[in-house]
Amino acid sequence: MVVSLFDLYFPLPYRICATILIGIYAWGLNVHLLTDARIDVQSLIKYTHYNDSRRPFYQAIYHFAFVLTLYVIISWGIFVIGVNTKDLDINGPSASIKLLDLVPVLTLFGFLFAFVYPGKTFHYNGRQRLLGIFKRIIFGGLDIDCRFADILIADVLTSYNKVLLDLVYTLCIFFSGKSSLTNPNRTYGGDFVAPITMAIPSLIRFSQCSIDYLRSGATIHILNCIKYASAFPILIAALLLKKSKDSPDQDAFFDQNFFFKLWTLASLINSTYSFYWDVTNDWGLELFDSFPSYHYGGLRSVRVVKFRLVYYAVVLIDFTLRAVWILKLTYSWNDFPDLETGLFILETLEISRRAFWVFFRTEKEWASSGTIIKDHNIQLPLTERR
Repeated sequence: MVVSLFDLYFPLPYRICATILIGIYAWGLNVHLLTDARIDVQSLIKYTHYNDSRRPFYQAIYHFAFVLTLYVIISWGIFVIGVNTKDLDINGPSASIKLLDLVPVLTLFGFLFAFVYPGKTFHYNGRQRLLGIFKRIIFGGLDIDCRFADILIADVLTSYNKVLLDLVYTLCIFFSGKSSLTNPNRTYGGDFVAPITMAIPSLIRFSQCSIDYLRSGATIHILNCIKYASAFPILIAALLLKKSKDSPDQDAFFDQNFFFKLWTLASLINSTYSFYWDVTNDWGLELFDSFPSYHYGGLRSVRVVKFRLVYYAVVLIDFTLRAVWILKLTYSWNDFPDLETGLFILETLEISRRAFWVFFRTEKEWASSGTIIKDHNIQLPLTERR
């Protein structure tokens, strides 16, 4: 097996760190821009940022991300210095550099530990608040008072489903004693590891929408449940397609071609439905209304960004990145998303799309709630479930 330079110099553990850091910086930038637009993000997510230096909330996010970035870059620099392409042969990394496996893996473990570190330093309040939200949503909770923050985190998780799968494979590779400096083995755990892992974020949001429906009885929450449930047929069709490739039967009616069409149809329905929901419900724009408000250019009356063209551009970007799976249908790109480089690029694009989504979702929440900049002293229980 020939190992690509991408896998050798940028192994899976570093990619996981990179994608998480992109998300943190994107959140910091969103908070920065929204704060400059006089939107009190802290009141929307019901969080009070305590800091003796009176550092703004977004600066605290930047600082947290910067320290972790410095940690990862130093580790990666040491790792690259230790790697020599002469140690690479047709069978993968030679024994002389296998000890380097510990560097990226331990870096990832240290990176993740920074979030759960129990010490009352290094952004303790923010980390505890984030962990509290994770505990609540993973076990099916949805806080009434902290609903927006819970939903925001859960929606972001749906964009990290492939990163979550990368983490699972990294753990499998490490505990099986295999090298992380080769092309990652994505067959660990059999055929069901990938669909089950990638379904978890959608299951969390499905659960939240169900809770919302039981509390309010509003039909819109049922429609939102359907949106997240539409992700499951894609995973099932992908599993069946993989099995049909592994065991081809030319005489079978449900052959590889059938399951590929099924996967295409499921992806089309999910992408179209999700895009419509982004624009109409999550962002509150009127572009698809029966009688859109052309006085506002099909947008809405309350907007942070002065130029309407920005909203139209973001809608187009959201549509394009929602439909990136179409690359699978083209001849020249047919195998690209299956390569590790392609997977990383697709993950990064999806995280970038989610960053745009978060900005305009938060803006819409502010527009509908009428929240203004003022001092708040709000501190909710971290793991309260209601």
